[in-house]
Amino acid sequence: MNEAAWEGRHVSMYSCGSWARAVKQASLLYEWRLEHDLGLDAQTMINHVVQQPEAEGEWAADRTLLALVLWRTAWEHDALVDSVITADGVRYCTPSGAADLFRDSLPAPAAPLPPRTAAGWESRLEAILLEHSAVDLATPHSIRPQRCLGYRVRELRATPGWGRGDWPTAVRFAHSTIEKAGQARREGRWQAGPTELAAAARVGLNIAPAYDYPPTPAKPDHPTWLQRAHRLIALASTLHAISNGHLPCDHGGFITPLGMVFDACASVFAALRESAEEVEQLWASEREQPADLDYWDLAHVPEPVEQQTAEAEQLAQTLGRYLSGLALGD
Repeated sequence: MNEAAWEGRHVSMYSCGSWARAVKQASLLYEWRLEHDLGLDAQTMINHVVQQPEAEGEWAADRTLLALVLWRTAWEHDALVDSVITADGVRYCTPSGAADLFRDSLPAPAAPLPPRTAAGWESRLEAILLEHSAVDLATPHSIRPQRCLGYRVRELRATPGWGRGDWPTAVRFAHSTIEKAGQARREGRWQAGPTELAAAARVGLNIAPAYDYPPTPAKPDHPTWLQRAHRLIALASTLHAISNGHLPCDHGGFITPLGMVFDACASVFAALRESAEEVEQLWASEREQPADLDYWDLAHVPEPVEQQTAEAEQLAQTLGRYLSGLALGD
């Protein structure tokens, strides 16, 4: 590729947000390393930086270099950053491949690139990439599609046991708010007034769920993951709108038990939004509808995201039963 074409390609890649995307994904992979491999949660991280101030600079440099590895790999394969196969970036973390990482002139990214000779960055980044490629490298011919970077990021983001994947706590909290609201009503500490009963009816959970977006052929009892996710995200928007616009506060100006239920449940459903936006972009990029929709979901929706979705759907059912009981005075 000649210099003019290279510069033109760089302008194109950066203008469509590739660098920003690479930075975001690299930050998440690196955050996973700090929390899981080094055992540094938020407070421990602060303590570590106080004791070793140079660590913060090393982490920032590693994040930027990792973003450059992801960006360069996407450029090399003429792919979106999220479509990069993580193992393909390992070659840039070897003595011979590191030179290619910095080849030619690069347009100034959002943050200056760190020195090329940052001590030990190659081995640190190689370990990160290999860790997130381990499953595919071990079973390259498995029936499951090969995981791309976006798939792995969605998997991490929904994996319980770290800050980004703490959705089980949100689900438990939502169930507890429903139980506490019911208990307060049974004990006479709170009664739903006409405004709250009307708001509860407005949610519409007594109507069979519509799985109509995206408008792909799917049986009502077998919607695609995107259809299921969009239904829950729409429900989150409905709950937020009703809670903010139609539910009264108590005499002390505090949110009522029903408002707490709506807000807690909406937070669970809305947590699927980021993954749904990513998968929707991938769906929109398909030139024609995939023949096997189940296989397409398998290739783009990690198991923790599927589990998160199933738990959110169960919560929606629980919320529907609670609101029905509220309307009937049960």
